[in-house]
Parts: sequence; C-alpha cells; structure tokens
Amino acid sequence: MASQAQSGQAQAQRDVATTSSSATAAPAEVPPLIPLTLVDAPAQRYYATAGFIAVQSFKIYHVASQWWSTSSTSSVRSQLPRTIFIDASLLYLLYTLKIPRLSPPLRSWLSLLLALTFFDLLLTGWVHGILLAALAGVGRAFLHLFVSEGFFSGQLGLTERQVRVRDLISPSSHIFGQHTIHILPHSTAKFRIAGQSASSCYCVGPAQPRITIPITFNNTEPVQLQYSVTSFSNSSDTRVYNVEIPRSALISTISRVDKGSGGAAAGDGAGGTDSDADAQRQLLYENDGEIDLDDLELLGLDVSHGAVVRAGDGLRDKIERRSSSRRRTSAESLFSLPIQHVGRIRLERVIDRQQMDARISASEILVVECPTTRFAEVTADANTTGDGQLVASSRNKIVGALTKTAGGPASVSHFCPGDEAQLFVEVRGTAPMSVSYHRQWAARIGEEKLRVPHGHSDFEEHPNQQISRIAPVGLVTPLVASDQAFQSEEWDRQLFGIVQEQALKARSDSSTNLKSFDWASSRDVRIPLNLDLSRAGTYSYELASVRDACGNLHVLQSPDEQSRSKKTANRELRSVEVHQPAKVAFVDCIPERPAKLKRGQNPPELVVKIDAGDAASAPLDLTLSYAPDAAAQEVAGSAWTRNYTVKAHQKTLKMKSTGSGTYTLEKATSKYCSGEIGAPWTCNVVAVPVPYANISFSSIDDICSGPVGVKALAIVTGAPPFSLKGTQISGRNRHPFERTFSHSREEIEFKPSAEGAVEYAFESLSDSNYQNIHLDGPRHKQVVHPLASASFAAPSAGNGSNKSRDGTNHIALHSCTGDTASYDVLLQGTGPFDLTYAVRSNSPKEAQKTITVKDINNPRYHLEVKLPKEVAKRGGEVTVSLVSVKDGKGCERPLTTSDLIVDVRRVKPTAAFFPADVSLREVVKLEDHDVELPVRLSGGGPWKVGVQHESDTAPKIYEFNKAESQIKVRRAGLYTLTSVADQCPGDVLQGRETYVVRVRERPAVRFTDQSGLLASNQSLLRRPVCAGTADAAEVTVRGQHPVEYSWQQHIPSPGRSHHGYQTDVLQAASAQDVSSFQLLTSTPGWHIYELLEVGDAVYERKALAKDARGAVLEQYVQPLPSAAVQQGKDLSFCVGEALGASTKALPSINLVGTPPFSIDFKITHDSTGKSRTFHRRDVAGHRFNIDIPASEFNFSSTGTWRLSLLKVTDGNGCETLLGEDGQRRSGDLVMEVAETASIAAVGDRDDYCVGESVEFLLQGNPPWMVEYEFNGKKLKASSKEAGFTRIADRPGKLVIQRVAHQRNKCQQDVTGLVKTIHQLPTVRVREGKHFIENLREGNRAEIVFTLTGVPPFSFTYQRTETFDDHVHPKVLETHTVAGILEHHYSIFTSQEGTWSVTFLQDRHCAVDAQGDSPRLLGKAKLAIEAAQ
Repeated sequence: MASQAQSGQAQAQRDVATTSSSATAAPAEVPPLIPLTLVDAPAQRYYATAGFIAVQSFKIYHVASQWWSTSSTSSVRSQLPRTIFIDASLLYLLYTLKIPRLSPPLRSWLSLLLALTFFDLLLTGWVHGILLAALAGVGRAFLHLFVSEGFFSGQLGLTERQVRVRDLISPSSHIFGQHTIHILPHSTAKFRIAGQSASSCYCVGPAQPRITIPITFNNTEPVQLQYSVTSFSNSSDTRVYNVEIPRSALISTISRVDKGSGGAAAGDGAGGTDSDADAQRQLLYENDGEIDLDDLELLGLDVSHGAVVRAGDGLRDKIERRSSSRRRTSAESLFSLPIQHVGRIRLERVIDRQQMDARISASEILVVECPTTRFAEVTADANTTGDGQLVASSRNKIVGALTKTAGGPASVSHFCPGDEAQLFVEVRGTAPMSVSYHRQWAARIGEEKLRVPHGHSDFEEHPNQQISRIAPVGLVTPLVASDQAFQSEEWDRQLFGIVQEQALKARSDSSTNLKSFDWASSRDVRIPLNLDLSRAGTYSYELASVRDACGNLHVLQSPDEQSRSKKTANRELRSVEVHQPAKVAFVDCIPERPAKLKRGQNPPELVVKIDAGDAASAPLDLTLSYAPDAAAQEVAGSAWTRNYTVKAHQKTLKMKSTGSGTYTLEKATSKYCSGEIGAPWTCNVVAVPVPYANISFSSIDDICSGPVGVKALAIVTGAPPFSLKGTQISGRNRHPFERTFSHSREEIEFKPSAEGAVEYAFESLSDSNYQNIHLDGPRHKQVVHPLASASFAAPSAGNGSNKSRDGTNHIALHSCTGDTASYDVLLQGTGPFDLTYAVRSNSPKEAQKTITVKDINNPRYHLEVKLPKEVAKRGGEVTVSLVSVKDGKGCERPLTTSDLIVDVRRVKPTAAFFPADVSLREVVKLEDHDVELPVRLSGGGPWKVGVQHESDTAPKIYEFNKAESQIKVRRAGLYTLTSVADQCPGDVLQGRETYVVRVRERPAVRFTDQSGLLASNQSLLRRPVCAGTADAAEVTVRGQHPVEYSWQQHIPSPGRSHHGYQTDVLQAASAQDVSSFQLLTSTPGWHIYELLEVGDAVYERKALAKDARGAVLEQYVQPLPSAAVQQGKDLSFCVGEALGASTKALPSINLVGTPPFSIDFKITHDSTGKSRTFHRRDVAGHRFNIDIPASEFNFSSTGTWRLSLLKVTDGNGCETLLGEDGQRRSGDLVMEVAETASIAAVGDRDDYCVGESVEFLLQGNPPWMVEYEFNGKKLKASSKEAGFTRIADRPGKLVIQRVAHQRNKCQQDVTGLVKTIHQLPTVRVREGKHFIENLREGNRAEIVFTLTGVPPFSFTYQRTETFDDHVHPKVLETHTVAGILEHHYSIFTSQEGTWSVTFLQDRHCAVDAQGDSPRLLGKAKLAIEAAQ
C-alpha cells in the first residue's frame, strides 16, 4: 500500500511538472486601507460614491460658473489642468482605499481617468478637434469587429494565385463546440513544521502518550489519510496506518488567489485572529455578486459533475459581463493527526470526497520518546540500613533514599559534615540531552533550626543548575545540543532541514544502511552528581526538567511551582540531612584548678557541658572513666568506666565524684555521628588536708627598756590565705584580734599600750578550704634577739617567677625532674653565716624538716633543697622557708622573708592531633588554600609545640595558649608532632602524632587521543569530513562532577570578519568522564576548537596551559562539489538525433571541487515525463562535455527535452544532491526537438474536395522551403509556420517533391505525396456544445472529439485563454493530431484554457475554423501526414 501511495504521488508530481510552465502565481489581495471592523464595506462604498458625486458636481458647477461669468473662452479653457488634477486626485484616493467591489484593476481606473478627461475637454471647450478623431477610431474598430481582415483580400491557391476563401468553402457547419477548463488551486497535503504548536520533531511517552501533528490541506476536503511509521533502528521496518477524517475534525481557513492560478495564498495559519476575520468578511462582500453553480442553473445552464454546458450564445455575454471581476478562493484546512507511535512519520496518501488523490509532500516528521530523568535507586547492601538509608560511618556514599512524594513523609539519607556522597541521575531520551535541577540548603533538621554564625544566612537556593551534552560515549548525531534558549521558528526550520536531509540519505541508501536514523533512538545514560556536605543542615536536590536533542522539554517541576505548593506530585526529590556532631567537655575543672574533696563534706559535683547537635541525633551516649589516686585507692576502691545517656535538648550532665583521682571523657556517640571531645576532657579531684598551726612566742626586748612586747611566730599548713583569730587579755579586758596572711609563716607583734600582765591566746585557724578550725592555745609572751638578714634572690629569666598569695609575695620555682631543687640565697651581714631553713609539703605524711647550713662565706649562696620523697614521686608543692641566720658574731636572727614555692610536676604536658581515629586524621584541601589541623594539648600552658613536614629537615615551633588549638598549613603531605613543652618538656601521644594533608586534584579537560593525530604543535588533527556530515569527537574530563569547561571555536565565515573566520566562545557542563563533542561541519574550511578554561564543583574555572596536550582540535571540512550546466548556442535537434559529438556542438557541465568526479544526470521529456538516467565517473577535469552515443540514447519524439543534474561526487567522496529532492538545485539544460525536415499530410487521403484548403504539416524548425508540382507545373514556396497551406482552387493533382529547413537544413526528398479533393468532414467537441469544467490542479481532464467522415482523421486543436474570463482570449498553444481511425478521440490535459478545433480532415477533406475574423469559421486546410 505504501508503494502504491508513492507511485501515485510521483504521478501527481509529474502531472504538475507538465503544466507548471503555464501556471502563474496569483498576486496577493491587498486588504482595505480602512479596516472592515471600523467601517464595513457597504458604508465605505456609500461614502465613496457620495464623495465622487459631490466632487463632480462641484467641478461642473465651477466650470459652468466660468462660462456664465465671462465671454472669453480662453479663461474657461485654462480650467482644464485644474479639473484633470481634481479627477486624478479623486481616482487615486479611491484606488488606494481598496474598497471591496470598488477596486477594479489599475487599467480600469486609467480608463475611467481617460473618460473623465474627455468629459473635462468637453466642459472646457477643447473637444471639437478631438471628437472627430475619436469618431474615426470608433468607426474603424466597429468595422474590424464585424468584418474579417480577409473579407476583401484573397489567399494563395495551389497555383500560387490569390483566391477568396468565402467563395470556396463554408466550414461553419462542420466544426462545433468548445471545451473550457478552469484550474482550481491544486490540492496538497503537507506537515506544518513552523508556527504555533508545530515542529518537525515530537515526542511521546508516559506523560504524553499521544500527540497531534498539524497537517495543512490546501483546496481539498479529505476523507481518508494514510501515513507510515518507520523504525529508527531498522529502515525496513515500516508500518502503514489509515485514518478516517470527519468534517468536524477540519479547521478551515480561506485565502484569496486569482482565477487560473494554482497556488494558495500565503499563510499556513488556521485562522482565529482579527486579521483573518477581516479578510474573510471582506471576501464575502467581494464575492456576493459572483456566479456559482446555483446561479447557472437558474439561468438555464446544464450542470453535471462540476461542468457547465453552454445553452446559447446569448447567455455568454451575461456571464462575461458578470465574471469580469470574478475571483476564486483557495480553501485551506488544518487537521490534527493523532500519533502514538515512535519513528519516522511520512504521509503516504490523502483521498478527498471525490476519491481524488492530493499531492503529498515528501517531508518526514520524527516522533521520538519523550526525555525522562529520575534519580537512580540503590538497593540495600553493606552501605545501607534496612529502611534504605545509608550508613553514616562510610566516607564515600551513594544516596539511595526514596523519592519524596506529596502523600506522606519520605526517607532521607543521614551524613556528618565532611562526608562525601554522590547521587546518580538516570536520563533517557534522544541524545545529546541536558538536565536542569534545583539545589537547596536549609539550616534545619526536620522542624528544628540549627545555629548559624552571625551574619550568615540560614537558607541557600541554587535554582536551574545545568548539566548539558549528556550522551553515550561514541554517539555521532547530526543534532547539536544547545546550552542556550533555542526554541524558535528559526530552530524549527533548521531542524526540519536536518531531518529532511537525513531522511533523503536514508531513502537513497536504504538497502545498505538500515540504521541511518539510529541516532534518533532513545539512549539511557547514567551520570553522577557529587554532593557538597560541608555544613550541617538539610540538602535538597530536585530534578526540574530534561531536554532532548530535538528540543523536547519535559518539565518535572518549575521554580515557581515549588514556591506555590510543596505538595506537587511526581517530583524527583532527594533530601540529605547532615547532622551536627555533639561536643562535650568538663566545666570549671582544669588542671590548674582541680575539683577539691574536703574532709567531712560531700564529694564535689562534676559538670559536663553538652552541645548535643540536633534533636534528630539524640540520644547521645557518653562514656566516662575514673582513675583513683593513691589516697583514694584506700577509700574509694579501683578504677571504673560508666556510660551515660543524654536526651535531646539536654545542655549539661551532672554527676557525683566518688573519690580523688582523674575523671576522663572517653567518647561521645550520637545516633548518626561521633561526637567531639573538647578540652578539658579530664577533671582531677584532689583531697584537701585540714590546716594546722604551730605557734611560738618570743619577747621583744629593747637594750635600754627591756621587754616591750611579744612576737608570736605562727607556722601554718593548708591552702592560703590563712586567718588566725584569738584574744588579748589585759586584766578583765578581753580584746579579740584576727590576722590574715597568705604565707605559711607569719610573725605577729603584740605591743600593748598599757602596763600590766597581758595574756595572748590563739583560738581558731582558717584557710581557703576550711573555716574556724579550733586551736587549743598556745598562750605565750616575750623573747627577740636581733640577727643578720637573709632572703631568696629575685627571680630572673629562666629562674623562678614572682607569685602573690593574699598580697604576700613568694618566689615560685618549677621542678620537672630529679629529687632536688636549687635557688640562690642572698646573705647580708658578717660572715661566715649559718643559715637555717625549713622544708615542708602539703602531704600529711611528710613532716616539716629544718636544716642548717654552716660556714657560708659567699654572700650569694646556691641553695640545694632535697625534695620530700612523696612529692618527688607524685608531684606537688614544696615550701622552702628561711628560718634564721647566724652571723660570724654569733648573733642569730629569725627570718620572715618571702618563701620559695617549688612546684614539683610529675605529669608531663602532652600534645596530639585530633581526632583519635587515624582514618579521620586526613584532610583534602583545595590548591592554594590553607587548612587548619586540630591539636589537643594538656598541661599548664602556654605550650611550645614542634611540628615537622615530611620534606623539612627540622621541625617548626608553634606557640599556643589554648588547649584546643589549630595549626594552619598550606603544603600537602605528612605532618608529625615532634615535641611539646610548657614549663616542662612533655610527650607527644603515640598513634596521634601524624596528620595527612592532601590536595584535591584540579579539574582537567582534553580531547581524547582517539579524536585525532598529535601534531608537532600539540594539536590534534582530526580526519577530514565532507561539509554537512555529522561528526563528533570525544572529550575526557577529570574533577568533581559536574565539570564546567569552555572552548573557543574558529569557524570559517567569509564576509563576517576581515580574517574570514567567526570566533565564538562556548561553554558546557559534563557529568561524565568521557562525553561527546559535536563538531560543526556545515561550513567548509579549517575548523579549530581550543579548550580554554575548566572548573568543577569545588574549583573555579581556570585557564588551561597554552601548550597543554589535547587542548586544541583541528579539522578540515571538505567543501561539497557543485555542478552547473553551461547552455549551448544551438540546442535544437531533430527526431532521431543523438546528443553526441557527431551531431551538434556538445553542451558541457562545469564542475567545482576535487577531481575525479562522478556525475549522475537525467534527460526528461516535458510532456510525456519519459526520462533516462546516466552515470559518468572518473571525470578528471573541471569541465565535462556531454557526449552520449546514439547507441545509448537518441531523441525519440518532438517537444521540449530537459537535461537535469542529479548528483555529483568529487575525489574526496563528498556528494551533493542536485535533483528535486536535493538541498541544492542546478539549472536545467532545455533542448527543443523538432521533426526532421519533412512534410506530411494530415491523414493519408489521396483525394480532397474542391474549395478546400490544402495543408501540410511541416516538421522541423521554421522557416521551411517546399517544392511541389501541381497539374504538371513545378512550384516553390516558403513557410514560416508549421502549417503549409494552399487553397485548392481547382481540381488537379498535387505532388510534393522535397522539403527543407532554412538554408536547406534537414532537407528531405518527398515521394508518393499526391493529393486530390473531396467533401469536408465534421467534428463536435464535447457533443458540440460549449462545455465548462472545473479541474483541480494536479489532476487531468479528458477532452473528447467526435468525428464525422471517413477515417483516418487528422485535426488541429488549440488552447486559448478561457473565453468566459477574456473578451479577446489569446492563443496559448496549438497541436495537430494525425492518423485517427476512430470517430472518437480524447486527449488528457491538466492546463487551463479553452480547447477548440481549428482544423479537421478525414481521409479526403479538411476544415479550418481560423480566418480573418475571430468569429469567422471557414478556411480549409490540407491533410497532413508524417513523411516516411
């Protein structure tokens, strides 16, 4: 069925080609200047008529008033230019208004202007001489109208003398009837490929299971349509479908065309606009006076099958007058063809209600699968939990959470900050494709808002993120994806051209390439999408739209849609929650200020500060360990480890200590993430001893006065400041006293002001830990003796420091190792000295020791103090006090100078990188960016930490004041902690001394090595291709997807720049390691593609190195060859001649391209459509002479022959189609073929009738020379017409001897051509009446001639302009038919005009209806027979 449709279509195309030479395009109708919506047509006509009459009345009145007011004719005649100007202006105004039914052709307006000018001449007195000339002209025209030019003249007879035809014949009773054909605009059917809702590539899919393709029908009312669907992957897989078209499915529009034209008016729109309504309304006003079939029936005409048979000549005048302004309309209708199949759609056949086929366009429409995209689902495995969520401990993750829907909650994936994860997107459609998605981040987990730094936003949105050029690796397609907005009518036309070119190649190579449209098949591509999970919060990724290579857009969700409603169905959404890790640390418990356990009181409470992150991560599991000290082991027992559960929103955790020792936070784990242990993570609880005092009294004596008071020496232990309280008793008076001091020895002087017995009693002692400890005395007075002085030296750099306790200065000394401490003592007085000092500690197990050093001769003595064993072992604080000093005189004096506080430390400071897990002590940074490495320190601080890079020879020392600090580094590599020290050197924790810093590799892009050969300049040279051939290279990218890159392409563009190149910078984003890079091959020349910049999800775009390998791709696009026929000077041939060197000057073909060439061309006869195709190959030059031997081809019939180029191929293999279906059309070579110079009788009679016109048909090119003998007399005659006619003025024998063209070309001797005379035959065209038939363009009509006489018959018929449209129709063509043996003869035509017989002959006689007057029938002609 498809083949039948194609053959019918080809036949219709041949029929149209046969008549195309005589068809003329209709001029477009101009709408009224004043729209009909503003003033309708009747009103415009009324106002125009009234204005015309008013102007003419004014003109007559004005001229008449001149006649009445003056007697001079010169003043009246001077008004002629004014009146003519008024008439011309009025007519020009009416002409430009284009009022319906008042808009005759321009020649009618000019005729009216001439008539008004004549009237003006009459008014102004200029008409006298002109009137006589006009009457003479009218008389001459009247004479020619009724009397033929040959009425008074004669014609040549066989004796070469003038004879009167009217005296010889009367043929009006032998030729009857005419056949008039009106060509209606041709009926066509074609796809609508531009405009609203029209394209050349549609898509169907689940969201759009059926689409409608608009089809435009022109001048037909279809009832059935047949179309075919061809598979993309297999061109041989074709299915044909039939569709019935009801009238209600057609949307009709009307466009105006001139009568006789075959084309529809411009415009493919279906109507509906205001301009269309105006045009239709105007058409109704203009056509309300036309004659239709109903009018003809009322006027007495016979109407059958669309034809009108003439009833009489009287009616013809009426029709001619009424049809002078006649126009036909070209009806156009639009039909929406429902399609639910994927493939190449082609119209095969359209049948109208008269069962006639419409002309079918050869174009094709593609219906592809609609593009779709979705997130890839991941099945539960080692990386996922049972409900589809991912395990948060993995560092590299694939998000496989369920899609959120509007119906209820959806599963989400849970991560921790710094984790790496990927989403995979599945895309299906016609590649290359592009995907748009939206990305959001909100500082919230569920309904809980997270804290953000001050000045930072808690919400970020990145709409319309693009990933383009998504295609399988190695795909070659003629469609180039655009990263830009490209949907327009211009794109539709370009796409239509690409589709039709591919379809043409597919049809021409259908036998060898069954997969020529495989690029249009849908492809499945899976692309990764890296997630940035650097901050806590909820990340949402939603697919918005996907677009395929044809431009079909599938919108999943628009940006506005999300703001309007959050409950949108069928949304592709993935949500990822990044949870905030918890952070825990002790509060108010640092090594410098440990928690204190007091005797007899409740144990201290330990407080842990908790930042539990978000509520969704609750509960938090906290592990706490306890290590008792030596004192606590005897009371509290062994060490323990306990777990605590912290609920959501709980800020602190309080617990009772169980004894002195060290409490350590081991770990904190939430539901999804491991917590961070902050500083301080240890809390020391120390047992505090009860203070005590040893008080002794001594008298204060003066040498002269004796005792003047008492000095009480208090030696106390405990934690300063100390407070001693007592009472001074003087008789019955009791005076309480209190003395506060911060050192362990205090001398209190009591100097009473009154005489008498005074008793001093100490009652209580307090320190910073205990209050009012009761003392039983002592009670004492007297003694003091002045002695030499001694004191500790002032602290210097690296040797002690000043320390204040309760306002009293002490000297602090740090001891890190050993069992001794040393310090300088300054002595004053006369030596040698004996120095007594006391050593005591806070340990109750160590008693105070008093030591005397004798015979000190140096005023600066380096004192070596032996530390108590318990303090030297476990650490603590030792107080060294100077007790007394004795000089060389033997005078001894007690001392109250500043003490030396020796801080004995046996716990070394430590340093370690954080976190403890070695797998987490690795960071990936960006190039040229700093990164901070977390360090955790213990000890007193400040610290000095040594850090060494793996490439350094010595460590670098950093100073820190906080236990939680960061080391800022830039270089990548392994960093190692080498040392730590505060006041004492410390240790680096084993297993936590290293940290690895890696640099994230910068993205890179390059053309693959398979894209071309590497040249010396590092460019890739790709193999040349022909212009218009689809080609694609491959680009490999490296980085964090999507990777964005830009390139610069230099495309040849002559005329657009002074360099002849057009330079464009484009960019694309790729989510694949290898992607397809479509190359532009439409323009021949060198094409250069240079990759410029590349960036990815983490790096900004940066320019590539100039000498980077694979950054430049060069390709030469071969130009397509072309061919053109060079017209020859003499292109006339005789029947039987060949198109070769032996006959004529050879026509040639000019070739452009690279030889050798191959050429395909065909020679076609215009009338019969007969054609022959030729192939010539290995044409070495650029000029090819067409030399076809007679054995291969010769001209077999007369008429116009046309040589058309079909295809040309050059030496590069590039091919250009030049035929009707090609993209380029070359000029044809037209050749006229005439009969060989010969003369033939019309028929094969030997006898003719007396009085007939003896006529021969001359074959060949005019003029001819004919030699003949009549009644024994030799005569010679020349003829410029194909009909050689002589009047048979007498009986006799006519012998034709020879005939030749001018200058005796194609001369031929004639033998046996002898003729005589008989009666005239008769002929009736369509039963002898005037038959009118309306024929649709593209179809053929049958013209029937009924012959009366003796066969064989020959007759000449002519085609003129239609008689009912033209008063004086012109002859368009004349044909002669000979050798008819039947009494009925038919010819078929698809041209418009009136067919009538001008010449008829049977075996004996002939009749010619052509004479001096168009209305006079009568001249007889001789029968013509083809020469043998």
